Parts: sequence; structure tokens; C-alpha cells
Amino acid sequence: MEPNLKLSTDGGDLLENLTSYRSLIGKLIYLTITRPDISFDVSAYAETSSSPQNIQVKLFADSDWGVCLDIRRSISGFCVFIGDSLVSWKSKKQKTVSRSSAEAEYRETTNATCEVT
Repeated sequence: MEPNLKLSTDGGDLLENLTSYRSLIGKLIYLTITRPDISFDVSAYAETSSSPQNIQVKLFADSDWGVCLDIRRSISGFCVFIGDSLVSWKSKKQKTVSRSSAEAEYRETTNATCEVT
């Protein structure tokens, strides 16, 4: 990057394939973990492509009622996606014994909602 280059989101020609540009920026951001010397340049280029897409938070939760035969606890889990990227997940035995599959599902939905919040 040129030392005195001024980038702006208002000026210049728009790219035809913004998806490829954003993909390249994402790869460069990952590369800055091992190459901190390029982090300023990469962040400057990333700011010029800041027209965000519609990003949704998606939560998937499930539980398996009474699957542990020894202690009769349900095993439950969830995963959280932002856009298409997995950002959080968890799977474990529930702390209490549920009386029904609906109760086990309710407990896991509550736990997953707390995680997202």
C-alpha cells in the first residue's frame, strides 16, 4: 500500500464482483494473525468494502430425552451461526432429570437462548 494513499467509501469506481473482494479481504484478515505488519493495510482496505450484507443470527438447539441409561439425564446441545459462520456450540448432559422430552427441549432452548443473549 502506498504510504500517502487515501481510501474513501465515497470515491472511486465500484467493483463488479464485490464478493470476491470481500473473500480476499477475509483471507488477508486471517493472515494478519501471523503477519501483524500488514494489519493496518488490510484494515484500511476492509473499511472500503463496509457495505454489509443482511446478516442473521441463527440458533439450532436439540436434546435427546433420557438417553443416559445410568442417571436418566438428557443430553442436549446447540449451535449458533452468524450468517453462515458457526460461532458457538455446546453439548452436555443436562443438570436435572427431565420428566418428558418436551421439558428436556424447553430446558435446552432456554440454555441456548441465554447463550445468544
